Order: sequence, then structure tokens, then C-alpha cells
Amino acid sequence: MMQAKFSILFVDDDQNIITGLSRVMHRFRQQWDLYYALSGPQALDLLRAEHINLVVTDMRMPEMSGLELLRIIAHDYPAVIRFILSGHADEKMILDAVNYAHQYMAKPFEVNELIRKVERIQHLSAPMQNPALIEFITSKEALPSLPEVYAEINQEINSDDPDPGKMGAIIERDASLTADVLKLVNSSFFGLRTKIKDAHQACAYLGMDIIRTLVLSEKIFCPNKSLSSEQLVRLKHFKVHSLQVSSLTQKLARYFQLDQTSCAMAISGGVLHNIGQLVLLTYGDSLDQIMQSQQEAYLPLLDAEIKVLGTTHSDIGAYLLGIWGLLPAMTDLIALHHQPSLSEDREVTVLTCLHLANTYVHFIQDDYPGPKAPLFDLAYLDRLSITDQLEDLKELLQHYYEEISHET
Repeated sequence: MMQAKFSILFVDDDQNIITGLSRVMHRFRQQWDLYYALSGPQALDLLRAEHINLVVTDMRMPEMSGLELLRIIAHDYPAVIRFILSGHADEKMILDAVNYAHQYMAKPFEVNELIRKVERIQHLSAPMQNPALIEFITSKEALPSLPEVYAEINQEINSDDPDPGKMGAIIERDASLTADVLKLVNSSFFGLRTKIKDAHQACAYLGMDIIRTLVLSEKIFCPNKSLSSEQLVRLKHFKVHSLQVSSLTQKLARYFQLDQTSCAMAISGGVLHNIGQLVLLTYGDSLDQIMQSQQEAYLPLLDAEIKVLGTTHSDIGAYLLGIWGLLPAMTDLIALHHQPSLSEDREVTVLTCLHLANTYVHFIQDDYPGPKAPLFDLAYLDRLSITDQLEDLKELLQHYYEEISHET
């Protein structure tokens, strides 16, 4: 059976813009099915008649705004990925739309940027063979939309002149978030010698990308009132695990003398590496089924996930971050942290550090019948010529873990 082409629906009330888009996108007609609508109601008619994968809509339109359109699509067509286009004057509307849009693109937008985004999403969706799960991930109930405060910070970072002071002010509007960020920044997790007293200082010391990740992680791990007591326990476990892995990954990046950008990505990758499992937290009883498969057949985690879901939490996490628009370097990190041999690495990278850290923490914390040994990807480590360092690395990881375990 031939797989349906990826389909994109563009919505804008300006006929000139639609005509221009149609002309520019014409060269992709063999690759994608392309549709165009001049209003929200016309877009909804097309959604009822055609299978649409992605909607790219203008924000300001008469009759039905882009926000109203996305709200309906999120409810009636939850599997559809939703991008919104807007000018800088629409800041308030952008923040209102954050619960319904997966990505925001400023007008005028670069068509090549959109093309790269679409191709990336297609690549990340390839391992996702479970349509019901894809719909759940893309729907509002999983983790499909960036938290509002994250969107504001992202907008500031992407501005012409990003200001750490403004970012600090955004964070400080949320008292619990401010407390969580300061607690984390002042822990041994970062090993700063100076006591950080406020969010402005935290932004200046840690840099904008790290602050962005911290804000995202604190909002992601924020307890949902609809979670059961058992789910809340698992949520707390996921948070502790992610922070410990993040800290170990950063320490290893410094040990291997990776550059500053890589050390920053080590923190972000560690915090976000298990976001796919957070999606599964509320996806029926999937986590229970996966755990049962592990226990009954002594299956490794990824094998149990494929047996139950047809995919893995790594692919789920990478797909979610992809539709959120995070950088390919980050989505690759999330996708491959259990199977780094699928990468093209020929030397130690952030992926190496994340794989070692995550595998070691699982070895320490996991409790199920079967073989008990760190499941390092030995083929990968051998390719990097560090297999002979493995025992020393285990001792180093043990030392790092003892250092940070009481902090989280």
C-alpha cells in the first residue's frame, strides 16, 4: 500500500500572499499535497474533505482569527500539526495561542525555513508507526504546546537584541517557577561558586539557552491536577532521574573537555532526554504494559516499548521536540541516547556523555528481574576507542552520582 503524501494547508485572508505561496511551493507538488484557504471556514471545509498533516495559518484574519481556527483544529483534528504566522504587533495573541500552536513563525517568513521544518518533522515521524499515539502526542492532552512563559522567553531570545534582564522579569512573574529555578541554579547541579540571588542573575550567569531549558523542564514536570497519585509518584521519579542524568552528562562533558556549547547542550539534553516517557505517563496504561513486558520476558526497555507501542520513548520525545521546533542537534540527542551507535559519531560528543550518564543511572535505579549490568552500547564505545576506559568511567560515574544524588 502506497503511503499518502505529507499534506500542508496554508491559510491567509490575503490573496496576494496565497498566490505567492502557491507559486513558491509549486516545485514541491510531487513531494507534498498542498492546499490553500482564504479564511478559517474555508480551511475547516478542506480539513473535513482532505487528510491534512500540517496547518500553517495567519493570526489576524476577519470572520475567524487564526487563534479561533487553531482552537477548533486542536479539538476536532488533534493529529494535525499547527503552525501560526504573525507579525511582531500580535504579541498578546501569540501568547494566547500558545496552547494551540506547536510552532510560531514571524511574518514575513522564509519559505526555506518552513521547508526545513517540514522535512525535519517527516524524518522524525518515520519511526512512529502507531497512528493513535501520533494523534495523542499532537493533541492538547500529551505535552503538545509550549508553556506560555517558555514562549515569552523564546520570543525574547529570538529578538534582535535579547536581554537577560527581560528574561529574568518574565520568570519572576511566576513565583513557583522562580523558586524552582533558583533552587536548581544554586545546587551542586551547576557547581557555581557564586550564590545566585534572583532570576536576572541566573540568566546572566547561565546563558539564555540553559535558562530556556530550565523553564521548559520546570513547567513540563509541574504536577497536573488530573494525575493519579501513582502518576504523580512516577512524575517525581522522572524529574529526579532527568536532573541526575543532566548533571552527570554535564560533568562528563567537562571531563572530556568538550566545548562550552556542548556543555550547555549536555544540560538541556539530560533534562529533556526522557520527555517521551512523560508523554506515555498519561497514554492509557502503556507504562504498566511496558513494565509488565520487561518483567515477564526480561526485555530491555526499548524492546518492551516496541512490543507494546510499535515505537520507543526516544522516538516519541524526538518527534514531540521536533514539532515544537527544537534544533535537530537536540532531537537527534533525544532520539539516539539509548542507541548511539546509530549516530555517525567518530569521537566523544554530548551524545556519548548522555548515553553513559543515562545508562549508569538506569543501572543504579532500575529494579526488575533479569540481568543486572549497565547496558552500554559497546559497539559505539568501541568505535570511539574508549572501551578500554569503561571501568574507569564507571568509577567516575559512581563518584559523580554520589556527589549529586542528595541534591535531587
